[in-house]
Amino acid sequence: MIPLPGYFDYEVHSERSTARATLDYEQFGNGNDSGIQQVWYSQIVWAAIAFGGFTVVHLIYAFVASIIRGSASKEVFFSRVLHMIFRMLNIAYYPFILVAASHTRYGYKSIAGSIIFMIIFGFGLPALSIFFTYDKQQLLFKYGWRAKFGVFYSTFHFKLPYFQPVILLRKAIIGLLIGFMAAPLNQPTLAFGQVCGPILVMIVYIVIIAIKRPYLDKVHLLLDVGLNVLNIFSIGMALTNYASPSLIGDIIFLLLQILGLLFVVGAYIHCWLAMESVNCCSPPDDEKNNTSELATLKI
Repeated sequence: MIPLPGYFDYEVHSERSTARATLDYEQFGNGNDSGIQQVWYSQIVWAAIAFGGFTVVHLIYAFVASIIRGSASKEVFFSRVLHMIFRMLNIAYYPFILVAASHTRYGYKSIAGSIIFMIIFGFGLPALSIFFTYDKQQLLFKYGWRAKFGVFYSTFHFKLPYFQPVILLRKAIIGLLIGFMAAPLNQPTLAFGQVCGPILVMIVYIVIIAIKRPYLDKVHLLLDVGLNVLNIFSIGMALTNYASPSLIGDIIFLLLQILGLLFVVGAYIHCWLAMESVNCCSPPDDEKNNTSELATLKI
């Protein structure tokens, strides 16, 4: 959400306050003298630049590699381009929904674009996820299909490959709650809803994944539960900063996010070791009980 040059709003907005910088995205616009509407436009432009930049870099790499390795690898590089694009869309889903919702609330006469975007993108990505997984049991483990569309199902158990829309639904609800309930200090009801609503959604989500156990291994399950618990505490801290923000609160918030990042890195290392045939989670002779992705594929 880096602001573009020229996106400035010199109008005085007395209803805005700096007290809710922990959770309120519009503080970003305030801190950069940008209008509240311009944060939306800025994110869309910079996201397009990021998508285009990554794609161009990958195509250059694919071109050079195809010359060195021959034309037989073109299909592989094409699959990776699709994989990268779908992964970026998954990453961008939550912030796009959040900022589109907030812009719809504060965008005045320019909300048509954000409303259309929320409808198309909000429903479009889950629809793609369902399309690539529903009734595709014969395709899910084929390399060509998995290389292109594995972003939508590769971490889930092969009996629940369609769980990704549930995760997207959680992100959409939280983004809408935070976006539509963004409010200045003189509307405390919305502020409490902006915090308590997402916390309730995450608690319900933790219960769902604990019952359904959709992941292929326990590491992903524990990672998802752990990140949601960290975010519950992180977002809950916004209420402590509501009236009197403090430096110690910001430090604790930052430490919680760093801890979440370490969890993700640890899970990535585990998966990388598993794909390298290093059994780090169970005895070597207990392959039937090993629920890692590689062992499951072997079985």
